[in-house]
Amino acid sequence: MSKKKIKVDNIEIRISEKGGKDFFCITDIAKKFNSKAPTETVRNYFRNGKNIEYMAAWEQLNNKGFNMVLADVIRIESYDNAFTLSAKEWIKRTGAIGIFSEVGRYGGTYASKDIAYQFAMWLSPVFQLFIVTEFDRLKQIEEKTDAFYLNKMFDNSLENNRIVKQFLQKRGELPSDEIE
Repeated sequence: MSKKKIKVDNIEIRISEKGGKDFFCITDIAKKFNSKAPTETVRNYFRNGKNIEYMAAWEQLNNKGFNMVLADVIRIESYDNAFTLSAKEWIKRTGAIGIFSEVGRYGGTYASKDIAYQFAMWLSPVFQLFIVTEFDRLKQIEEKTDAFYLNKMFDNSLENNRIVKQFLQKRGELPSDEIE
């Protein structure tokens, strides 16, 4: 699992890659709005029936093993004022893959890019737009860097191929018309 960070409005947000997908630390996002107890903000997100609906919709589209029946039960339970739900409980009860938690000093709750964007929107539409803009900017830089290295590798392989052909021709193992 590789980790990178983006800085948005003076807040560092960790991004973890898992299974080829980007997961944003929503605990870091929550720090923008509740620096003393960001985990409480995340827990409040899980208490909201509309947020549960969104996460369930994401899981239905991306997770064949998702238990939609239990997700509906949780959504109905969310209308009770005493209702609480953690990320771990959501994962355990439904088989969700769009969210995961890491414990420890640098732990936090991570959500798929789509769920993280919706979490940020729930907190602040403006902040959510900042996150999307910054992440898109970084992805464009990554793509340009990847394209540069692929082109460099291709150029190097052409040069190596030319050198090998010349060597084989000098040894008489390749006809001279095979050389460019």
